[in-house]
Amino acid sequence: NYTVDDLRAGTDSAQKETFALIREEAAAEATPADGSPAPLSGIYVTAGQLLEPDLAPILEAADGVNAVMLDMKTQTGKYLYTTAQAGTDTVSADLDAIGVVISALSRKPGMTLIARIPAFPDSAYALADYSRALTIRGGALWMDQNGSYCLDPASNDVQSYLAATAEELIRLGFDEVVFDGFAFPESGNIVYSGDRAQVVREAAQAVAGRLSASEIPVSFVSTDPEVYRFSHRMWIPEAAGELVSEQVRQYSEVVPDPGRLVFLTGSRDTRFASYSVMSPYLPAE
Repeated sequence: NYTVDDLRAGTDSAQKETFALIREEAAAEATPADGSPAPLSGIYVTAGQLLEPDLAPILEAADGVNAVMLDMKTQTGKYLYTTAQAGTDTVSADLDAIGVVISALSRKPGMTLIARIPAFPDSAYALADYSRALTIRGGALWMDQNGSYCLDPASNDVQSYLAATAEELIRLGFDEVVFDGFAFPESGNIVYSGDRAQVVREAAQAVAGRLSASEIPVSFVSTDPEVYRFSHRMWIPEAAGELVSEQVRQYSEVVPDPGRLVFLTGSRDTRFASYSVMSPYLPAE
């Protein structure tokens, strides 16, 4: 177990390089010979949980699992770390404490550390330039159910912004990046002339393409199986055991490797046993 003082004392560059080598060796051992991603068995932590004052239990919960996914932006687009990207906003919280958690998890041999961010809700970035955002009649910005303005998936600026965010998260210590909610909002109030489904597919392809040279594992959570053609893994939220076989069949038509399926569920249903499973982090009461 780590304390905050222990972790802050061990952030010098030499130790970082040592842990990076250990993690690379562990990752190489965990990767199947066919090159498919290693199966995941871990937990995911929401932005709200990362904003709690005591984060030590998260590190304790990470013992015994091989993957942890952390939300790195809120549903309105506020970052949970200090970003260098212009036109953005961060939460009012102890970012150092969150950084300690990231640092500790990134050092654990055999751990796959995953950053999850909502893809398009981002009020600050939208307000910085209206041409990046979805609008209603009259030109006002469209707002989602969480009170956030949303970015236009077709915008080149937005696609570059998402790719740059992924690169930033990898430098921060994450192994993979997941863009959640990679879909066009279902609202008739948005003024948009293009094919919304196709725009999202092209956005996923563009973001993945921008990251291909640096070989950053990036995934897109979508209701459209076609989007998963550009995804490192296929993340299936709110899965039910009785639907597993049908979901596997549906997604295998796009990507046949079942090892890339990740179910987000707290269920202990044995029908999930053949696939990667990430369960919600449940703090001890």
